[in-house]
Amino acid sequence: MKLHYFKADINNFGDDLNPWIWERVLPNFFDEDQSTLLVGIGTILHDKLPKADNYIVLGSGYGYGGKPTINDSWDIISVRGKETCKALNLDESLAIIDPAYLLKNILTDTPKKKHHISLIPHAESLEQGPWKEICADLRINLIDARTTDIEHFVKEIKSSELILCEAMHGAIISDCFSVPWCGYKAYTWINSNKWNDWLSVFNRSITLNNIDTPIDSKIKLKDRIKNIIKQVLVRTPLWKSKWVKPQSSKITVMNQLQALINQNNFSCSSSEEVNIQIALLNEKIASLKHKYSK
Repeated sequence: MKLHYFKADINNFGDDLNPWIWERVLPNFFDEDQSTLLVGIGTILHDKLPKADNYIVLGSGYGYGGKPTINDSWDIISVRGKETCKALNLDESLAIIDPAYLLKNILTDTPKKKHHISLIPHAESLEQGPWKEICADLRINLIDARTTDIEHFVKEIKSSELILCEAMHGAIISDCFSVPWCGYKAYTWINSNKWNDWLSVFNRSITLNNIDTPIDSKIKLKDRIKNIIKQVLVRTPLWKSKWVKPQSSKITVMNQLQALINQNNFSCSSSEEVNIQIALLNEKIASLKHKYSK
């Protein structure tokens, strides 16, 4: 059985958590035989999955592309949330929390709080905007999702009093360890449906706070000029909704983030709710072990 998860060109905590967590939860369970795939953490239930004789789904979600054709070759142990169940016509009882919550019973240390506010942009966002400069100017901590150091990432969240988060698994880990968080989006690739799928198991939903896309100080002159033209056009009837919106100054984005902080709209799921879902997931994992142990 082979573990399947999405691997991008850049490191991404939510995806790269897969080998780290499953090797601890299911030790000596995997090999390179891809005739059977265990489909793990991520929004990867779609029609572009690698060919396999059998699929085992443990905590994955739907959110992009065509829907997979689910037949007798599929063993769905659990999925990420109720929205995935609706999309794939599955029984709602299969909706159990994202398996990243299993970290709660693996990384049990309690570091001291050293950051009042931490910001976690999406990994792709960190490739585009001056987020390091923005955080330095706001005097808040930046947590980089482009890491394979799982323990450090989690420790940084635990060491924070509050989290502003664009990376969904940053919010999930904050929620897991009862660190209040607030979700936002600065880029079009942020899919709020994924967030609502995850939160549905707690009967919660979210509307992500929109902030402007910051302009990168390193962009070419012609792109800077193009952006200035867009900033003028967006205020006129000539602007078309299908066009990509102009980027804003770093100061504008900083002001928007500060406004979010001042609103103090941070929250997290209760420990009781989280523990109930973790117990359900552990029951599913125990049944999987019994069924597929070598």
